[in-house]
Amino acid sequence: MALDTFVKTNIHGTISLADGTGAPVTMTLAYDQGDFTVGPLKAVLNETVKIERRGRFMSAAPGARIFPSGSFSAMVHQFTDATADVLTDFLLQQGKYSANVSTLGATHPVYTVDLTFLIEGSDFGGTDSTVTFTDCDVTIDSLAEGEPDAFSISFEVLGAITGDLAAAQI
Repeated sequence: MALDTFVKTNIHGTISLADGTGAPVTMTLAYDQGDFTVGPLKAVLNETVKIERRGRFMSAAPGARIFPSGSFSAMVHQFTDATADVLTDFLLQQGKYSANVSTLGATHPVYTVDLTFLIEGSDFGGTDSTVTFTDCDVTIDSLAEGEPDAFSISFEVLGAITGDLAAAQI
């Protein structure tokens, strides 16, 4: 496959959420701001332990699990609705999404979702790039009034990373 001939920008991305039901309930954000970030990303989701002998590096080995974290913001169009796709309803299990199930299981006390970031390339003669962050613990960090009003959202990846940037713990 040839390298795409154009660099992607914030107009090419979409963010989608999925819950943990058998046929996942999904929602693609309509009002995100194009400022998605996540890190750190490594080949494996483990820290690197440096082994030293008397102050000199001897070796390295995988250590404890790391948990990448990220953020994005989304414009406010409304807080809740019984039938419409509203981000806060999805994240807070209310309104239309009150029956959502955690990706960690229906009886798990922590509500997590899978978060997929897609960079559209095929519509422009290139290739799409997709990465899914599984079992994300998502937090609405703030609601800010402005032009536009916006939510700041953060997340921590508790599961694996799949797709084009796949990584898992050892």
